[in-house]
Amino acid sequence: MDAVACLSPSDVRWLLEDSNGAHALGARDLVSACRWLEDERGDYEYEGEEAAGKRLGLALANGRRLLCATLRRRLETPDAATTSASAMMELELTHEQYAPSEVTALLWLQLDFGPGLKGADSGWYLVVGFEDGTLRFLDEGGKRVAKEFSAHGSAVRSIRANSAESGLRRDTRGVTSQGLCVCSEDAVVVLSLEDLLRVHHEVRNRGDGGRGKGRGRRRGSGGRRGDDDLARFDLSPAVAGAADAVCLGCENLSLAQQLEGVPLSAAMLRVIVAGDDPALCCVRVRARPASQDGHGGGLLSAALDWGTSAIPIVGRIKRKIAGRAAGAGASERDQVGQASAPISTGLPFLDPGRQCHTLVPCPTKPLVCCCDSLGRILVLDASNFVITRVLKGYRDAEASWAVRRGRPLLAVLAPRRERVEVWDVLEGRRTSKAACGRNDALARAHWSLAGNAMARDGGGGAGEPVLVSVSHTGGIEIRRIFATEADEPA
Repeated sequence: MDAVACLSPSDVRWLLEDSNGAHALGARDLVSACRWLEDERGDYEYEGEEAAGKRLGLALANGRRLLCATLRRRLETPDAATTSASAMMELELTHEQYAPSEVTALLWLQLDFGPGLKGADSGWYLVVGFEDGTLRFLDEGGKRVAKEFSAHGSAVRSIRANSAESGLRRDTRGVTSQGLCVCSEDAVVVLSLEDLLRVHHEVRNRGDGGRGKGRGRRRGSGGRRGDDDLARFDLSPAVAGAADAVCLGCENLSLAQQLEGVPLSAAMLRVIVAGDDPALCCVRVRARPASQDGHGGGLLSAALDWGTSAIPIVGRIKRKIAGRAAGAGASERDQVGQASAPISTGLPFLDPGRQCHTLVPCPTKPLVCCCDSLGRILVLDASNFVITRVLKGYRDAEASWAVRRGRPLLAVLAPRRERVEVWDVLEGRRTSKAACGRNDALARAHWSLAGNAMARDGGGGAGEPVLVSVSHTGGIEIRRIFATEADEPA
């Protein structure tokens, strides 16, 4: 597992040094996220390495410090006898900033509208969660605030995405089966695909308004949307000390409901929550009523089949309809405010003494990986809320998914064993392993959501995670975990 990129000590000294001038212990002290991008040049200098044709985007946070770096493949052919990080990719640009509060969660998110789009139209955002409960969407470079929400009064503990393939069912437009799930200690906020498209639509409108292409709002410039627009649900009756949550979209309607003609919009959202008591809980919540969504949600849903050019038109129609209904819905929104809606039902997974702290959804199947406090890694069939596989002896482990040849593979970072293992959980076998350090960490892979019909065939999905480690010299090394297509056996 050779390194593919590195950041020199001078590049990351600002990030790693604390107020006393001491360095962070390792990559596990950082909040990290990564994304792989196709290289626009595409003129491969050599064969046999998939990363050569891609750029790597890396977001690292330590407290209030946030660093966004982009690394591009080197132009010269690397020496076969050299395996140093600089032989594969080199630093292209970085951006540093102080966040208003401590950064607690990061996720690279792409709203995929098809190939060939660049800049603001590419749909890339860095979603950042803060200790004060704020949720921010930064632009592709991580420089400007595209949108800001107040998710909850407590700290954001995790940000998870779900695509059309990872949910319980794939609806005709992919609206209810895609979105973001933001978890706090006693509440969960669900942002549907329509909410995300609305954010993207507002960013494009500002970019087309003569103030510079792709320009977002700076902090304090009025980028905050009304908190009553968020679908917020109270978890305190079901879970104590929620640590992570994954939304799986709408459930399938039962046969009786289908025979009665119940519309698909009446289906319940299913959310898997990890916490202290119980360790796992399957929560069913009701989707936000249309009256709280501007009285025009169906129009934006219809725009998904028209492509990105139709979204501004539909947006203007939505604002006109919403303006007419503003008077009728104002009192209802005032009553909602920042209150959390109650959950409908919660099915607990009772196992005293066990606490789950991490949930990782599979990008292609309704499977969720759970890391607990007893050194177990549980693979959960989210459709039936059944544990299908258990890996033992992985205390303090991290996990992430990737897809190879259509099969989901699970990468497990075991710091106490000082190695990274790749498992085929469908067959129950380990496919590869590699050495790592005790303080290494997995950078969370990006997620892509299908934004229109052009991109819906792929259904979105997740990217490839990377292993991040702090070297003895004070720099940061990035290594690939999964074998490239050229290295895999036929």
